[in-house]
Amino acid sequence: MALSLAAKAQIIPIVNGDFEANTVKTPFFQTTGAIATGAVPGWTPAGTGVWSWGGGQQTGDSGIDLPSGSDPTTHAYLAGYDPAIYQDTTTPTSGVNDFYRLTFSAGGEWSSMSWHNTLATIYATDGSERDPIGSGIVSFNDNYTMNTYSVWGQDTTDFMPGDGWTIGVEFQNVTLQSDGTNPGWGTSYTTIDNVVLENMGTVPEPSTIALLTLGGLGALVAIRRRRA
Repeated sequence: MALSLAAKAQIIPIVNGDFEANTVKTPFFQTTGAIATGAVPGWTPAGTGVWSWGGGQQTGDSGIDLPSGSDPTTHAYLAGYDPAIYQDTTTPTSGVNDFYRLTFSAGGEWSSMSWHNTLATIYATDGSERDPIGSGIVSFNDNYTMNTYSVWGQDTTDFMPGDGWTIGVEFQNVTLQSDGTNPGWGTSYTTIDNVVLENMGTVPEPSTIALLTLGGLGALVAIRRRRA
């Protein structure tokens, strides 16, 4: 079964999935907190930046960092209080209940609680809304070590390619403060790198996913969601 699935897997192109297109440290936001459109090829923040980049000179701490800390290569840098980053691909949905696998590297740079939670989402989009078809939270400690994680999602007939739906991915640092409240200043900084999205074809049993994934990856979460 594993060999059969591997033969079916199709890579869905992700622009700047390794973040190497940026050769200097680059914030996702302008000094006003507004989105710095086009600053990071392929990726867009989901909202306005919060707090400061570089000691009060830039609103919004998230961006692209050069090799350092947990990642020896150029990588995305997500602050706990900033919005998610996302990418709409140009690949149409299948509309035939195909499974998708989102694989990525993640690690903790710093956290006031010494642990991190990162939400990874696969979604379908028609250009005006992003509807999750699979998501998962991966957790790791503050040890400056990158690990590989995988999140699964499943397409449905609710998202027909003829209606203009395509596939996309989103990442957000959702580490809470020590009192359990929403992310705030100084909560957490995490890294994201090596983003790969695949269409794995139709998998007959959810248990097959666990069998194929748990052996070699740091985490697995699969959630199927249908639109109302």
